Amino acid sequence: MSQKKSLIVNLAASHVSISAFRAEAGKLILEQFFTRDLAPGLLADDDWLNEAVTAVSYLVSANKIFGRVTIIAPSFLLLQKTLKVPQVEPERQAQIVAFEAQNNIPYPLNEVIWDSQVISSDGVEAEILLFALRTEVASKIAHSIAATGLRPLSIQAAPLLDAQA
Repeated sequence: MSQKKSLIVNLAASHVSISAFRAEAGKLILEQFFTRDLAPGLLADDDWLNEAVTAVSYLVSANKIFGRVTIIAPSFLLLQKTLKVPQVEPERQAQIVAFEAQNNIPYPLNEVIWDSQVISSDGVEAEILLFALRTEVASKIAHSIAATGLRPLSIQAAPLLDAQA
């Protein structure tokens, strides 16, 4: 029986955590969970990231963690907007969301990584969560986590995971 394992690094505003999960027989099993609080009052993004990476590095060393990780980016680093768009075929809806992204993201789209997720639909309108992370910030996060010895696989948006829960 094959088991798929996943390592998740959650970069929250006040703490970081590293979780190891495996899927077995249709169930998600938490194998390990480590957490470390961050110093309070970190207002600058760079100060917060340095503190978060130091905490991740400590957890990696102390618990001999290695491998590929999915990183969860905190809400405060993301641009996010909830949209209501007509419920139309997926291709047309993607065009509408792209148009809304151009109008609602205050950076050129080539300077951000953006995506969207349908949160709900009543058959007439769809509620969509639009979110973006500046490419520069995503690169900084990925390189900083890689410096701890972990191998970043992807960066996910915390609000997206909340919406999917």
